[in-house]
Amino acid sequence: MENSKLDLKQIIIYTGAIMAFTMGSGFATGQELLQYYCAHLYGMFGVGLFFALIMIWTNHLYAKAGRRNHFATGSDVYSYYCGPVIGNIFKFYSAVMCYMSMVVMVAGAASAFNQHFGIPLMGGAIIMTVLIIITAVFGLMNIVNVIGRIGPFMIILTFFVGLVCLINNGSHIGEGMALVRSGEVQLLKAGHHWLEAAVTYGGYCVPWFAAFMTDLAGQGKYREVRIAHPIAFIINTAVSLVVGVAMFGVIRQVADVQIPNLVLASMIWAPLGLVFAIVIIAAIYTSATPLLWNSAKIFVQDDSSSKYKIIVVILAVIGMIIAMFFPYNILMNYIYIFNGWIGFAFLLIMGARDIYFSRTGKYPPVVDMRSPESKSE
Repeated sequence: MENSKLDLKQIIIYTGAIMAFTMGSGFATGQELLQYYCAHLYGMFGVGLFFALIMIWTNHLYAKAGRRNHFATGSDVYSYYCGPVIGNIFKFYSAVMCYMSMVVMVAGAASAFNQHFGIPLMGGAIIMTVLIIITAVFGLMNIVNVIGRIGPFMIILTFFVGLVCLINNGSHIGEGMALVRSGEVQLLKAGHHWLEAAVTYGGYCVPWFAAFMTDLAGQGKYREVRIAHPIAFIINTAVSLVVGVAMFGVIRQVADVQIPNLVLASMIWAPLGLVFAIVIIAAIYTSATPLLWNSAKIFVQDDSSSKYKIIVVILAVIGMIIAMFFPYNILMNYIYIFNGWIGFAFLLIMGARDIYFSRTGKYPPVVDMRSPESKSE
Protein backbone atom coordinates (compact mmCIF):
# COMPACT_ATOMS: atom_id res chain seq x y z
CA MET A 1 0.00 0.00 0.00
CA GLU A 2 1.29 3.48 -0.84
CA ASN A 3 2.33 5.76 2.01
CA SER A 4 0.00 8.66 2.78
CA LYS A 5 2.91 11.11 3.01
CA LEU A 6 5.09 11.97 0.02
CA ASP A 7 8.72 10.94 0.41
CA LEU A 8 10.68 13.99 -0.79
CA LYS A 9 14.03 12.23 -0.49
CA GLN A 10 12.76 9.41 -2.69
CA ILE A 11 11.50 11.90 -5.27
CA ILE A 12 14.98 13.43 -5.47
CA ILE A 13 16.61 10.01 -5.78
CA TYR A 14 14.20 8.89 -8.50
CA THR A 15 14.67 12.17 -10.39
CA GLY A 16 18.44 11.72 -10.36
CA ALA A 17 18.20 8.07 -11.40
CA ILE A 18 15.87 8.84 -14.32
CA MET A 19 18.08 11.71 -15.49
CA ALA A 20 21.16 9.49 -15.38
CA PHE A 21 19.33 6.67 -17.17
CA THR A 22 18.25 9.07 -19.93
CA MET A 23 21.75 10.35 -20.47
CA GLY A 24 23.27 7.65 -22.72
CA SER A 25 26.33 8.09 -24.89
CA GLY A 26 24.62 10.52 -27.28
CA PHE A 27 23.94 13.04 -24.53
CA ALA A 28 27.32 12.54 -22.86
CA THR A 29 29.26 13.08 -26.08
CA GLY A 30 26.98 15.83 -27.42
CA GLN A 31 26.64 14.13 -30.80
CA GLU A 32 22.88 13.72 -30.50
CA LEU A 33 22.58 17.43 -29.70
CA LEU A 34 24.23 18.25 -33.04
CA GLN A 35 21.97 15.88 -35.00
CA TYR A 36 18.64 16.31 -33.22
CA TYR A 37 18.88 19.90 -32.01
CA CYS A 38 21.40 22.09 -33.86
CA ALA A 39 20.73 20.57 -37.29
CA HIS A 40 17.11 21.76 -37.06
CA LEU A 41 17.97 25.34 -36.02
CA TYR A 42 14.98 26.93 -34.23
CA GLY A 43 13.16 23.63 -34.60
CA MET A 44 15.41 22.42 -31.78
CA PHE A 45 12.96 23.93 -29.28
CA GLY A 46 10.16 21.86 -30.81
CA VAL A 47 12.38 18.77 -30.61
CA GLY A 48 13.04 19.40 -26.94
CA LEU A 49 9.37 20.03 -26.13
CA PHE A 50 8.04 16.98 -27.96
CA PHE A 51 10.81 14.75 -26.62
CA ALA A 52 9.86 15.73 -23.06
CA LEU A 53 6.14 15.17 -23.75
CA ILE A 54 6.78 11.77 -25.34
CA MET A 55 8.90 10.60 -22.43
CA ILE A 56 6.49 11.92 -19.78
CA TRP A 57 3.57 10.15 -21.49
CA THR A 58 5.56 6.94 -21.95
CA ASN A 59 6.63 6.74 -18.33
CA HIS A 60 3.14 7.65 -17.11
CA LEU A 61 1.85 4.55 -18.92
CA TYR A 62 4.65 2.36 -17.58
CA ALA A 63 4.05 3.61 -14.04
CA LYS A 64 0.30 2.91 -14.27
CA ALA A 65 0.98 -0.67 -15.36
CA GLY A 66 3.62 -1.12 -12.67
CA ARG A 67 1.30 0.22 -9.97
CA ARG A 68 -1.41 -2.27 -10.88
CA ASN A 69 0.87 -5.27 -11.44
CA HIS A 70 4.00 -6.82 -10.00
CA PHE A 71 5.53 -8.41 -13.08
CA ALA A 72 8.15 -11.15 -12.92
CA THR A 73 10.25 -8.85 -15.10
CA GLY A 74 9.53 -5.25 -16.00
CA SER A 75 9.58 -6.10 -19.71
CA ASP A 76 6.31 -8.02 -19.19
CA VAL A 77 4.67 -4.62 -19.57
CA TYR A 78 4.87 -5.22 -23.34
CA SER A 79 2.44 -8.13 -23.08
CA TYR A 80 0.25 -6.15 -20.68
CA TYR A 81 -0.38 -3.45 -23.27
CA CYS A 82 0.00 -5.41 -26.53
CA GLY A 83 -1.11 -8.96 -25.75
CA PRO A 84 1.12 -12.05 -25.68
CA VAL A 85 2.03 -12.24 -29.39
CA ILE A 86 2.83 -8.59 -30.19
CA GLY A 87 4.11 -8.14 -26.64
CA ASN A 88 6.71 -10.89 -27.05
CA ILE A 89 7.78 -9.38 -30.37
CA PHE A 90 8.40 -6.05 -28.67
CA LYS A 91 10.15 -7.81 -25.79
CA PHE A 92 12.56 -9.47 -28.24
CA TYR A 93 12.98 -6.21 -30.12
CA SER A 94 13.89 -4.36 -26.93
CA ALA A 95 16.72 -6.83 -26.32
CA VAL A 96 17.97 -6.40 -29.89
CA MET A 97 17.80 -2.65 -29.43
CA CYS A 98 19.90 -2.95 -26.28
CA TYR A 99 22.56 -4.68 -28.35
CA MET A 100 22.50 -2.03 -31.09
CA SER A 101 22.75 0.67 -28.42
CA MET A 102 25.77 -1.11 -26.93
CA VAL A 103 27.47 -1.05 -30.35
CA VAL A 104 26.83 2.69 -30.65
CA MET A 105 28.31 3.24 -27.19
CA VAL A 106 31.48 1.28 -27.99
CA ALA A 107 31.89 3.45 -31.09
CA GLY A 108 31.37 6.54 -28.94
CA ALA A 109 34.00 5.40 -26.45
CA ALA A 110 36.46 4.67 -29.27
CA SER A 111 35.90 8.19 -30.63
CA ALA A 112 36.43 9.71 -27.17
CA PHE A 113 39.72 7.82 -26.73
CA ASN A 114 40.79 8.93 -30.21
CA GLN A 115 39.76 12.57 -30.00
CA HIS A 116 41.24 13.38 -26.61
CA PHE A 117 44.02 10.85 -26.06
CA GLY A 118 45.05 10.16 -29.67
CA ILE A 119 44.42 6.41 -29.33
CA PRO A 120 43.44 4.82 -32.68
CA LEU A 121 39.75 3.96 -33.03
CA MET A 122 40.59 0.25 -33.08
CA GLY A 123 42.52 0.56 -29.83
CA GLY A 124 39.76 2.50 -28.11
CA ALA A 125 37.12 0.00 -29.20
CA ILE A 126 39.24 -2.89 -27.93
CA ILE A 127 39.83 -1.23 -24.54
CA MET A 128 36.14 -0.55 -23.96
CA THR A 129 35.09 -4.02 -25.20
CA VAL A 130 37.57 -5.79 -22.90
CA LEU A 131 36.29 -3.79 -19.90
CA ILE A 132 32.68 -4.62 -20.78
CA ILE A 133 33.42 -8.34 -21.28
CA ILE A 134 35.32 -8.65 -18.00
CA THR A 135 32.49 -6.98 -16.09
CA ALA A 136 29.68 -8.92 -17.77
CA VAL A 137 31.42 -12.31 -17.63
CA PHE A 138 32.69 -12.15 -14.06
CA GLY A 139 29.60 -10.45 -12.66
CA LEU A 140 31.41 -7.38 -11.38
CA MET A 141 28.26 -5.28 -11.64
CA ASN A 142 29.10 -3.54 -8.36
CA ILE A 143 31.84 -1.71 -10.29
CA VAL A 144 29.23 -0.41 -12.71
CA ASN A 145 26.95 0.57 -9.83
CA VAL A 146 29.71 2.54 -8.11
CA ILE A 147 30.90 4.35 -11.24
CA GLY A 148 27.28 4.74 -12.34
CA ARG A 149 26.85 7.37 -9.65
CA ILE A 150 28.55 9.78 -12.03
CA GLY A 151 25.24 10.16 -13.91
CA PRO A 152 23.96 13.22 -12.01
CA PHE A 153 27.51 14.63 -11.93
CA MET A 154 27.70 14.24 -15.72
CA ILE A 155 24.50 16.22 -16.19
CA ILE A 156 25.67 19.01 -13.86
CA LEU A 157 29.07 19.13 -15.57
CA THR A 158 27.48 19.22 -19.03
CA PHE A 159 25.17 22.05 -17.96
CA PHE A 160 28.11 23.98 -16.53
CA VAL A 161 30.13 23.57 -19.73
CA GLY A 162 27.17 24.57 -21.89
CA LEU A 163 26.34 27.60 -19.75
CA VAL A 164 29.92 28.91 -19.72
CA CYS A 165 30.23 28.45 -23.49
CA LEU A 166 26.89 30.20 -23.93
CA ILE A 167 28.14 33.18 -21.94
CA ASN A 168 31.56 33.27 -23.63
CA ASN A 169 30.34 32.82 -27.21
CA GLY A 170 26.77 34.09 -27.06
CA SER A 171 27.49 36.91 -29.50
CA HIS A 172 28.33 34.37 -32.24
CA ILE A 173 25.13 32.27 -31.95
CA GLY A 174 23.30 34.16 -34.70
CA GLU A 175 26.31 33.84 -36.98
CA GLY A 176 26.50 30.12 -36.28
CA MET A 177 22.83 29.61 -37.12
CA ALA A 178 23.32 31.54 -40.38
CA LEU A 179 26.23 29.27 -41.32
CA VAL A 180 24.11 26.16 -40.80
CA ARG A 181 21.09 27.67 -42.58
CA SER A 182 23.15 28.62 -45.62
CA GLY A 183 24.81 25.20 -45.80
CA GLU A 184 28.30 26.65 -45.38
CA VAL A 185 28.55 24.50 -42.26
CA GLN A 186 26.86 21.15 -42.76
CA LEU A 187 25.57 19.01 -39.90
CA LEU A 188 24.49 15.38 -40.03
CA LYS A 189 20.74 15.67 -39.52
CA ALA A 190 18.40 13.25 -37.74
CA GLY A 191 15.21 13.34 -39.80
CA HIS A 192 14.15 15.73 -42.55
CA HIS A 193 11.96 17.82 -40.25
CA TRP A 194 12.21 18.75 -36.57
CA LEU A 195 8.98 16.86 -35.82
CA GLU A 196 10.41 13.66 -37.33
CA ALA A 197 13.52 14.21 -35.23
CA ALA A 198 11.40 14.63 -32.09
CA VAL A 199 9.35 11.50 -32.78
CA THR A 200 12.37 9.27 -33.43
CA TYR A 201 14.39 10.83 -30.59
CA GLY A 202 11.64 10.14 -28.08
CA GLY A 203 10.71 6.82 -29.67
CA TYR A 204 14.28 5.60 -29.35
CA CYS A 205 14.13 6.06 -25.59
CA VAL A 206 10.68 4.42 -25.16
CA PRO A 207 11.91 0.82 -24.66
CA TRP A 208 14.72 1.90 -22.33
CA PHE A 209 12.31 2.65 -19.48
CA ALA A 210 9.96 -0.33 -19.70
CA ALA A 211 11.54 -2.49 -17.00
CA PHE A 212 12.99 0.42 -15.05
CA MET A 213 9.78 2.40 -14.58
CA THR A 214 7.36 -0.49 -14.04
CA ASP A 215 9.65 -1.90 -11.36
CA LEU A 216 9.92 1.47 -9.59
CA ALA A 217 6.17 2.08 -9.67
CA GLY A 218 5.50 -1.42 -8.40
CA GLN A 219 7.50 -0.83 -5.24
CA GLY A 220 4.79 1.18 -3.50
CA LYS A 221 6.17 4.61 -4.49
CA TYR A 222 3.88 5.36 -7.43
CA ARG A 223 3.21 8.96 -6.44
CA GLU A 224 6.90 9.70 -5.99
CA VAL A 225 7.67 8.21 -9.39
CA ARG A 226 4.81 10.15 -10.98
CA ILE A 227 6.30 13.42 -9.69
CA ALA A 228 9.95 12.54 -10.35
CA HIS A 229 9.87 11.57 -14.01
CA PRO A 230 8.37 14.81 -15.42
CA ILE A 231 10.92 16.82 -13.43
CA ALA A 232 13.76 14.63 -14.72
CA PHE A 233 12.79 14.99 -18.39
CA ILE A 234 12.20 18.74 -18.10
CA ILE A 235 15.67 19.20 -16.58
CA ASN A 236 17.24 16.90 -19.19
CA THR A 237 15.58 18.85 -22.01
CA ALA A 238 16.56 22.22 -20.53
CA VAL A 239 20.22 21.15 -20.26
CA SER A 240 20.14 19.80 -23.82
CA LEU A 241 18.77 23.09 -25.15
CA VAL A 242 21.34 25.17 -23.26
CA VAL A 243 24.21 23.09 -24.66
CA GLY A 244 22.63 22.93 -28.12
CA VAL A 245 22.29 26.73 -28.33
CA ALA A 246 25.85 27.14 -26.99
CA MET A 247 27.17 24.95 -29.82
CA PHE A 248 26.03 27.50 -32.39
CA GLY A 249 28.53 29.94 -30.92
CA VAL A 250 31.39 27.62 -31.92
CA ILE A 251 29.68 25.69 -34.70
CA ARG A 252 32.75 25.61 -36.97
CA GLN A 253 34.78 23.92 -34.26
CA VAL A 254 32.21 21.25 -33.36
CA ALA A 255 30.49 20.50 -36.68
CA ASP A 256 32.91 17.83 -37.86
CA VAL A 257 34.02 16.23 -34.59
CA GLN A 258 32.63 13.02 -33.11
CA ILE A 259 32.60 14.26 -29.49
CA PRO A 260 31.56 17.95 -29.56
CA ASN A 261 31.19 18.20 -25.78
CA LEU A 262 34.92 17.54 -25.42
CA VAL A 263 35.62 20.55 -27.63
CA LEU A 264 33.37 22.76 -25.49
CA ALA A 265 35.01 21.61 -22.25
CA SER A 266 38.56 22.01 -23.60
CA MET A 267 37.80 25.54 -24.84
CA ILE A 268 36.94 26.56 -21.27
CA TRP A 269 40.02 24.99 -19.65
CA ALA A 270 42.30 22.25 -21.01
CA PRO A 271 42.29 20.15 -17.79
CA LEU A 272 38.48 20.28 -17.81
CA GLY A 273 38.60 18.56 -21.18
CA LEU A 274 40.57 15.71 -19.61
CA VAL A 275 38.06 15.39 -16.77
CA PHE A 276 35.20 15.45 -19.26
CA ALA A 277 36.84 12.74 -21.41
CA ILE A 278 37.26 10.45 -18.40
CA VAL A 279 33.68 11.04 -17.25
CA ILE A 280 32.30 10.37 -20.77
CA ILE A 281 34.20 7.08 -21.03
CA ALA A 282 33.06 6.02 -17.55
CA ALA A 283 29.45 6.96 -18.38
CA ILE A 284 29.55 4.92 -21.58
CA TYR A 285 31.08 1.96 -19.73
CA THR A 286 28.39 1.94 -17.06
CA SER A 287 25.65 2.10 -19.71
CA ALA A 288 27.11 -0.35 -22.23
CA THR A 289 27.81 -3.16 -19.74
CA PRO A 290 24.19 -3.77 -18.62
CA LEU A 291 23.07 -3.39 -22.25
CA LEU A 292 25.34 -6.29 -23.26
CA TRP A 293 24.14 -8.27 -20.24
CA ASN A 294 20.51 -7.75 -21.31
CA SER A 295 21.31 -8.74 -24.88
CA ALA A 296 22.94 -12.00 -23.85
CA LYS A 297 19.89 -12.88 -21.74
CA ILE A 298 17.94 -13.40 -24.98
CA PHE A 299 19.86 -16.60 -25.50
CA VAL A 300 20.43 -17.85 -21.95
CA GLN A 301 18.96 -16.79 -18.60
CA ASP A 302 21.67 -18.22 -16.34
CA ASP A 303 24.38 -15.56 -16.32
CA SER A 304 26.73 -17.85 -14.40
CA SER A 305 26.82 -20.57 -17.07
CA SER A 306 29.62 -21.17 -19.57
CA LYS A 307 27.15 -20.71 -22.42
CA TYR A 308 26.28 -17.23 -21.20
CA LYS A 309 29.94 -16.24 -21.00
CA ILE A 310 30.62 -17.50 -24.52
CA ILE A 311 27.63 -15.57 -25.88
CA VAL A 312 28.79 -12.42 -24.10
CA VAL A 313 32.22 -12.66 -25.70
CA ILE A 314 30.80 -13.37 -29.17
CA LEU A 315 28.29 -10.51 -29.02
CA ALA A 316 30.89 -8.10 -27.64
CA VAL A 317 33.47 -8.96 -30.32
CA ILE A 318 30.92 -8.60 -33.14
CA GLY A 319 29.83 -5.25 -31.75
CA MET A 320 33.47 -4.15 -31.44
CA ILE A 321 34.17 -4.98 -35.09
CA ILE A 322 31.13 -2.98 -36.21
CA ALA A 323 32.20 -0.05 -34.04
CA MET A 324 35.69 -0.13 -35.55
CA PHE A 325 34.59 0.25 -39.14
CA PHE A 326 31.58 2.58 -38.92
CA PRO A 327 31.90 6.18 -37.68
CA TYR A 328 30.17 6.87 -34.38
CA ASN A 329 27.97 9.68 -35.71
CA ILE A 330 26.77 7.57 -38.67
CA LEU A 331 25.99 4.57 -36.47
CA MET A 332 24.07 6.74 -34.02
CA ASN A 333 22.12 8.45 -36.81
CA TYR A 334 20.87 5.24 -38.44
CA ILE A 335 20.30 3.20 -35.29
CA TYR A 336 18.54 6.00 -33.39
CA ILE A 337 16.17 6.76 -36.25
CA PHE A 338 15.37 3.12 -37.05
CA ASN A 339 14.73 2.21 -33.42
CA GLY A 340 12.97 5.50 -32.84
CA TRP A 341 10.14 4.73 -35.26
CA ILE A 342 9.61 1.26 -33.76
CA GLY A 343 9.61 2.64 -30.22
CA PHE A 344 7.12 5.35 -31.16
CA ALA A 345 4.83 2.74 -32.75
CA PHE A 346 4.84 0.85 -29.45
CA LEU A 347 4.01 4.05 -27.60
CA LEU A 348 0.97 4.62 -29.85
CA ILE A 349 -0.23 1.06 -29.18
CA MET A 350 0.24 1.59 -25.43
CA GLY A 351 -1.68 4.85 -25.54
CA ALA A 352 -4.58 3.36 -27.52
CA ARG A 353 -4.80 0.36 -25.20
CA ASP A 354 -4.71 2.59 -22.11
CA ILE A 355 -7.65 4.60 -23.45
CA TYR A 356 -9.50 1.35 -24.17
CA PHE A 357 -8.85 0.05 -20.66
CA SER A 358 -10.03 3.29 -19.07
CA ARG A 359 -13.23 3.56 -21.11
CA THR A 360 -14.32 -0.08 -20.93
CA GLY A 361 -12.89 -1.08 -17.57
CA LYS A 362 -11.63 -4.27 -19.23
CA TYR A 363 -8.12 -4.38 -17.83
CA PRO A 364 -5.84 -7.42 -18.24
CA PRO A 365 -5.77 -9.70 -15.17
CA VAL A 366 -3.62 -8.39 -12.35
CA VAL A 367 -0.20 -10.00 -12.28
CA ASP A 368 1.61 -10.37 -8.96
CA MET A 369 4.85 -12.35 -9.18
CA ARG A 370 6.24 -11.29 -5.80
CA SER A 371 7.25 -13.83 -3.22
CA PRO A 372 4.79 -14.46 -0.35
CA GLU A 373 7.24 -12.68 1.99
CA SER A 374 7.30 -9.49 -0.06
CA LYS A 375 3.52 -9.50 -0.45
CA SER A 376 3.09 -9.43 3.30
CA GLU A 377 5.32 -6.41 3.78
